[in-house]
Amino acid sequence: MTIRHHPSSDTLLAYAAGTLAPALALVVGEHLRQCNQCTRTHLFDTAVGGALLEAHDATAVPDEVTERCLQKTRERITAMPADTQSQRQDSGADAAATSAIRRHDFNDIAWKRLSNRVEQFVVPGFKQGRTWARLFRFQPGTVLPRHRHQGDEFVVVLQGSYLDRSARFAVGDFAENDPSVVHELSVDGDEPCVALIASNGLINPESALYRAAFRFLGI
Repeated sequence: MTIRHHPSSDTLLAYAAGTLAPALALVVGEHLRQCNQCTRTHLFDTAVGGALLEAHDATAVPDEVTERCLQKTRERITAMPADTQSQRQDSGADAAATSAIRRHDFNDIAWKRLSNRVEQFVVPGFKQGRTWARLFRFQPGTVLPRHRHQGDEFVVVLQGSYLDRSARFAVGDFAENDPSVVHELSVDGDEPCVALIASNGLINPESALYRAAFRFLGI
């Protein structure tokens, strides 16, 4: 398996610092389980952060490095929605769902059919305001309408693949879309595409009909 698409360095840093919303962190964590490259980066970020916290001699770290770290931390804390600062308590349903995701055993998922081509499963325990995490299963040939996002969207592919802006995203690949991105996705190949998706904002399809449908689903 060759993974070609990875989280940005800022996202990996936020994951290491614990400032991502739990739903977004879930997607990053699933990517890390499959990606040695990003796991090494995460371990390095964590080690650097720990060293800074444990340093007793302030002169051991250059002032400019310390200031950059502090500034980055302030920016992340300021940008965090208030509801992401609470700790999520795992229930039995949460544990069962995340276990099925990690095993990639999608037969154990209680799918809800949205159309002939799309099914979803709302991952329990991750709903906070407009932030959510869901599994989607798209049948081959599915085309998602052109849309943009009001917040950040993280995607990791667990099965199959899809095309987005001339790039192909397959198992293990990570997509990171912010409000500046306008895109249309299509599922390629002969097998369904299963993706774990989290977002902290609404999806805005260009089509009014699709926009109404997405609002009905709460996304």
